[in-house]
Amino acid sequence: MRSTVTKGRNGSKPAPAVLVEDDLAPGPGDRLVCIAEAAYLKAETRGFAPGHDVTDWLEAEAEFDRAPGQ
Repeated sequence: MRSTVTKGRNGSKPAPAVLVEDDLAPGPGDRLVCIAEAAYLKAETRGFAPGHDVTDWLEAEAEFDRAPGQ
């Protein structure tokens, strides 16, 4: 869940947004983005040699799923 807190008192200016711990963990929509970025980095490390795209994706997906907080 992503949320910020911006409450003011007695009609005053709202307080600055506060980063909530939940903002640090990727949400369900971020999963594919994180996996795609990790797979890209794996391919980049190999110089984008062909024939490893599925392996890169599956390894990145497994690493994401094993990460704490997932």
